[in-house]
Amino acid sequence: MNHIPIKEPRFHDNTILVAAWKVGDYNAITIDWHEYKDITYYLTGEQIRKYPLTYVKNKHGFESKMYVVPLSSLDKLELTL
Repeated sequence: MNHIPIKEPRFHDNTILVAAWKVGDYNAITIDWHEYKDITYYLTGEQIRKYPLTYVKNKHGFESKMYVVPLSSLDKLELTL
C-alpha cells in the first residue's frame, strides 16, 4: 500500500491535492490537520485518477500535476484481522 501524506486540505473548495506521481494502485492518505489528524483514509488509484488534474507551481517555480480530490470521497481505512 502506498502512503500519501497531505499537509492540509484546501478549505475554499473542500479538496486535497494529490501529486500524480505519488498515486499507486492502493493508497493510504493521511492529513496532518486538526480534525483529520490520526485518521488514515483509503482510495484506489482508479478512484483518484477519475478526478480532474491541475498544475501547481511550487516555491522553486516547477509545476506538478495534481489530482483535485474532494474530502467527501475519502473513505476511512479500517483494518480487520
